Amino acid sequence: MNSKKELEILILRNFLGDLREDEKKILSQWLDASPENRQHQEKMLSSWQDGKLFRDWQRIDLQENWEEIIEKAHQEQTKTLRLRPVLKYVAAVVFLILCSVWMVNYYANTSIANDTPRPMAVLLPDGSQVWLRQDALASFHERSFKKDRSIEIEGEAFFEVQKGEVPFIVLADEGKVEVLGTTFNVRENESSTEVLLLEGSVRFSAAGSEQILKPGEGAISDGRRIQVIPQVNVNSVGWKTGVFRFSNQPLREVMEVAAGYYGFSHEMSKAVEDLRVTAAFNKNSLSEFMEELSFILGIEIKATENKLTITKE
Repeated sequence: MNSKKELEILILRNFLGDLREDEKKILSQWLDASPENRQHQEKMLSSWQDGKLFRDWQRIDLQENWEEIIEKAHQEQTKTLRLRPVLKYVAAVVFLILCSVWMVNYYANTSIANDTPRPMAVLLPDGSQVWLRQDALASFHERSFKKDRSIEIEGEAFFEVQKGEVPFIVLADEGKVEVLGTTFNVRENESSTEVLLLEGSVRFSAAGSEQILKPGEGAISDGRRIQVIPQVNVNSVGWKTGVFRFSNQPLREVMEVAAGYYGFSHEMSKAVEDLRVTAAFNKNSLSEFMEELSFILGIEIKATENKLTITKE
């Protein structure tokens, strides 16, 4: 009896007083094996008792619902048939159904993906918010999130975390970020995980070490070491904040940065891609952004649906 799910079924059956002596021994040995096993039992029973499944179980009136079936069983079988075994069988069937539903709900993950070009806002169960960049994915346990504030991400996400006694943990392939309440950005790809801190403080753990970051700092891990970024470039989180500052940067880089916020694709002629831009933007509309660049560089920008075409005037 080594299966985790089989042991969890024993926990629930024991709670309902439906275990044989040999099964009680198996469960007792497993609980005595480690404190973690006992904690898992307490968490599991607490979740079940607090939830709808336990309330439904309490409302079931087996005597009323199965009286007709029991009467027919008495007529067809000998008079020695007892009511208790029938009710016990019915209870076992109902229990297995409820247990199966509980297992599905308990282990289910909520996954949210952003397949749009604009940032997607997601409100988490504890009141924290996460913005997913295009093609980003976030996964978390919705039912238990307030007790275990952990979330897995793929791609890039911006977090505004509500303060709480339970640490908020972001898991990525090449690192883990732990906070109590703050604002930060996490970018995860196949080879690295990058954290950029705007407010508060975070603990970034990766490659067997950890780094405490201060506002304005960042860090990146490639799975072998953590490299600290002393000063975060404001454009790194511009896709969420809409704040950009460019100093003598080529137009091709400017458009790549701005595309994440405005949600456009673009193409430009060779004649304009190396033009240098020095300008600042603060949540400007797309039309204002286009007008400013056109004026500074003397270029023509045409918008067709979500695509910008840039040429020399």
